[in-house]
Amino acid sequence: MTTEPQTVLDQGWIFRIRKGQPQSHTVPLLLLHGWTGDETSMWIFTQQLPAAVPILAPRAPLPAAPSGYSWAKVTQGVRSRMDNFLPAAAQMLEQFDRRLNELGLSNQQFDWMGFSQGCALGYVLSALAPARIRRAAALSGFMPAGVEQALPDGALGASHFFVAHGSLDEIIPIESARQSAAVLQAKSAKVTYCESAVGHKLSSGCFQGLEEFLSV
Repeated sequence: MTTEPQTVLDQGWIFRIRKGQPQSHTVPLLLLHGWTGDETSMWIFTQQLPAAVPILAPRAPLPAAPSGYSWAKVTQGVRSRMDNFLPAAAQMLEQFDRRLNELGLSNQQFDWMGFSQGCALGYVLSALAPARIRRAAALSGFMPAGVEQALPDGALGASHFFVAHGSLDEIIPIESARQSAAVLQAKSAKVTYCESAVGHKLSSGCFQGLEEFLSV
């Protein structure tokens, strides 16, 4: 089976998909881009992944200014709540499962990796389907208000999260990552935390930590 990514359009949703070589035990990776990004934005993080791993990268459904796409309507100065992400999250999860069915990987666990607003969407997905989350990489993002309350105690006991953030982040303050990590631990998740003195990006040290996290 080819390892070259292909673009799939279905019911208005666009996915970039690397089919890999899925088996019944294979865990797919869901890539969630940030605000103004698209389905190609996160592909740089996949270069070291085994060719067998299926990778699915959806394009967010809402246009963003000045370009790209968004997972929720953005109001300047106001952090989006879980409710703002629910329409996109529910629709995307349905489309994601359709794509998994086509790969013979229906109704099973998956990993997700999200940057910035994509990370926020990943947290919402974790609240909607906590038992399905095996590993998650939360990069330079935030946990929307409402996610903590939606997650039952112990819901993430089988999940491992990698949380990375820059202490000099001028867009999403570092405290967002620290609070998110604390909530994840309170919900019984295993958390690997990486903090570096950079802005709204992944440092080289945290990138190396991410590669190690994904290789386990």
